[in-house]
Amino acid sequence: YCRYTGLLHCHQCHKGERAVIPWRVLHNLDCRPTPVCSSAKAYLDRMYDIPCITLDMFAHTDKVQQNKKIMQLHKVCFELRQLNKYVQVCPYKGKLFADIDGIDEYKHWMQEQCVVLSMHDCVNIVTLHTCDELQALSNKLKKHIRHCDRCHTAAEHYCEICTAAKHIYPWQYKRVVQCAVCKACFHSKCWQKVNEECPRCKRTFHI
Repeated sequence: YCRYTGLLHCHQCHKGERAVIPWRVLHNLDCRPTPVCSSAKAYLDRMYDIPCITLDMFAHTDKVQQNKKIMQLHKVCFELRQLNKYVQVCPYKGKLFADIDGIDEYKHWMQEQCVVLSMHDCVNIVTLHTCDELQALSNKLKKHIRHCDRCHTAAEHYCEICTAAKHIYPWQYKRVVQCAVCKACFHSKCWQKVNEECPRCKRTFHI
């Protein structure tokens, strides 16, 4: 019996080989290799390192979405996407990246569009410390931005709604909302109080 096709196969077509089943990873976070037929094994092996999975493809169930590693994955991918916008235009980007070991392996996690993962990435997220490594990278980028005059000036915002004096930043996951039009940032709670209407855009519109 092949756990991938759901079909019975003869001994010539099924030799007891095992492979990770994508559905089980995305819906149950189950990364254990299970018996598959030879053709399924060949196909799954070919696809294992090909990026073709988005975060939205993980099952929207409590078991998956409330898992600590999946929650951390959503958070750190959001942070890296936001941080990368400032790092990419920083004149000191070359030195920053040179000081980060294995930076080339992390670059696909920093895309401005949605992150696309391979099954290999998904297995590493569930079974290894990939999210912790990504969080360490995120923390290094945050530290750079806070100490770099060029990056810090571009990244810091004030919430115009509550007018609190403390800076806020676009990468503060679920705590800060950024207007899609003018890119101004607001506390998430403040944003809800004004029915998600950007005060800066309202002023611009009335002008």
